[in-house]
Formats: sequence, C-alpha cells, structure tokens
Amino acid sequence: MLRTTVTRSLSRAVASSSSQSSFHSSAVIQVASFRRRRARAVQKENLTKRAEREKLAEAQRPHVVVGHRLGDETKWTNCDLAKVIITEKDLEATEVVDYPLGSVTMSKYLNYGVGEREKELLFDSLPQLSALHSVASASSLGDQGNVSATKLQQQHDEAIPIERFKARMLARVISLKNANAKGIAFENRRRIIGAFSEPSNPHDPGRPEVQGAFPSSNPETYKFLTCNPQPLS
Repeated sequence: MLRTTVTRSLSRAVASSSSQSSFHSSAVIQVASFRRRRARAVQKENLTKRAEREKLAEAQRPHVVVGHRLGDETKWTNCDLAKVIITEKDLEATEVVDYPLGSVTMSKYLNYGVGEREKELLFDSLPQLSALHSVASASSLGDQGNVSATKLQQQHDEAIPIERFKARMLARVISLKNANAKGIAFENRRRIIGAFSEPSNPHDPGRPEVQGAFPSSNPETYKFLTCNPQPLS
C-alpha cells in the first residue's frame, strides 16, 4: 500500500518536471527566434538606408569626366576657364567695326594673335596709308610731277573703295573660324596663359593653374566632354 502511494507520487513529480522543462525550452526557442527575426529586419533596414545614402551621394558627386554634376552645367559655364576658352559656337560671333574708310564686318575672334592694337594697324592705319600711297604714285607718274589737286582727290576717292574691299577680305582671311584645330588650340592656350598668369609675370606657361587648364582648352577634347559626358568603361 505504501509502495503504491510512493510510486504514484514519484510519477506525478516526474510528469510535472517534464512538463515544466518542455514549457521552459519552448519559451527560450521563441525568444531566440524573435531576436533573429528582429536582427534580420534591422539588418535589411540598414542595408536599405545605406543603399539610399549611396544613391544620394552618387547623384551629388561631381562627374569624373566633366568635373561637375550632370544637369548642373552652370558650375562650368560660370567658371573662369569657360569664360576664357573659345568654343565652336563662339566662332560664329561677328561684330561690325566702323573705321574712317568704312565699316568692316569681322569675326569677334581673330587668328594669328591679332589683338586690338593689330586690328587698329590693319584696318585703320594701313588702308589710309595705302590710299595715300596710291595718290603719291599718281602724282609721281604725272608730267614732271605736276598733277592737279582735283586729279589727286579723284585718285584718292577711287582708292577708298578698293582699300575698303581689301580690309573686308583681310578680315575674312584672319578670322579664327578659318583656322584648324591646332590654330584654335593655340589661341586658347594664349588666352589661358594671359588669364591665369600672375600680373608680375603675365606670360607664365609653367604656372600650375595654366598647366591644369591646358587639357580642357583643346576644342576636340571640349567637344567630346560636352557631347559624351558618360565615362568610358
């Protein structure tokens, strides 16, 4: 009788212990599973945020080819280098200049290093001297140099249209539009040296700013960079 009672009590104790152990193990497994799911969700969220940050940084990063963000061309057009170099579009620009012998339509940019001083000599002084030379030649070819003032004035009036025509033809010849790529590159290099050199040494091609601007001054390079902004891979 006593043995039976003890056996039943032990059986109940073992069953109760087994049930509590099973419940305890199930709770631990559920907590561990929840923590793993939460970790995976946090990791996924962090990866998504990282991808968004990288995408935003890539959109704001200057382009490796053109040096500024695509769609933000104002940084290039407003920079000092863009204002100095001559592009294919700039070669179409013309201006009308009035001189004593008449107006001359010429390109805004001239070849062979012709600047304001050279323009004054070629289109102002030279035509007038050439017209006076025609008058002097007519005077020396007269009868013992005796030529009436009326004849000399007539000779001068006839020389003016000829010299005006010569000046207009010369303006077309020395236009930078007629230059090849090397001629345009030479003019751009000359302008860059003058723009980025120190005032104490206005012709310093070895200055770092000048050397850094040279690669972009080539017309073919500039045209490629603006027309093909995507980097080659």
